[in-house]
Amino acid sequence: MIKTRSLTRPLAGLAVVALAGLGLAGTASAATDAAAPSCIEVASQGGSVGTTLFVTVANNCSREYRVTVVVNRAPDSSCFSIAPGDRQGLKFAGAEPTVASVDLC
Repeated sequence: MIKTRSLTRPLAGLAVVALAGLGLAGTASAATDAAAPSCIEVASQGGSVGTTLFVTVANNCSREYRVTVVVNRAPDSSCFSIAPGDRQGLKFAGAEPTVASVDLC
């Protein structure tokens, strides 16, 4: 005789745990998606006609920040640290990419 076992109940419990974890992760992430302070400056060149956008992020603040550059029509940057007085150069490829914002992360 072959014994079978229903996986419905264990999988349903796993789905509830997974969804609960996603809710918590979304809450923690939302707290860090604020705009960077005005002492974090961004300058960009290109992108309006071509497919490459060159961006420079400058930290004119008195402390280090972790930021990400959010870009329209291209992938966003990864989160990176920028110390006071430092500049970070970035390059984005896309269909006429433009900087949407610089956010804390």
